[in-house]
Amino acid sequence: MTLIWVLAGAILALGAAICCTGLPGQGESSHLDGDIREISRGEEVELEDHKAAGKFTLFDFYADWCPPCWEINPELERLASDSDRIAVRKINIIDWTTPVVKQHRVTELPFFLLFDPDGELLASGDEALFRFREIAGTDPTSETPPAAATFIGEGNR
Repeated sequence: MTLIWVLAGAILALGAAICCTGLPGQGESSHLDGDIREISRGEEVELEDHKAAGKFTLFDFYADWCPPCWEINPELERLASDSDRIAVRKINIIDWTTPVVKQHRVTELPFFLLFDPDGELLASGDEALFRFREIAGTDPTSETPPAAATFIGEGNR
């Protein structure tokens, strides 16, 4: 019986650690030099206000609970750090009921919007990730989205 309580305590401690620090690959990484910013945590956000002037800007809609999102995050951070031509703006939807989900009609995660240096929309969804990789100078097919590449929103099941 004591072993059960010890295991239960360890599981709770691990859960608290993940809750407070996040899973690997989540959030912004302070050790990278790229133009990467989190601009929303569920609240509405005007993308126009966060486009990087003179750069390609990738808006990454994600959630902390989405494994494909945090699996792709290190690649996005690396690509943004390796090029001064690109910027990443991260939008944590928190959950499917937040205002930013409704505002930008997010139906799956991760979801991407890519804008050119003049602020014009180039691509959305998987095509935006593909084009972002091209612009960053990598083979767009060399790195694939993680298995189970998207989580579908509640309204689209």
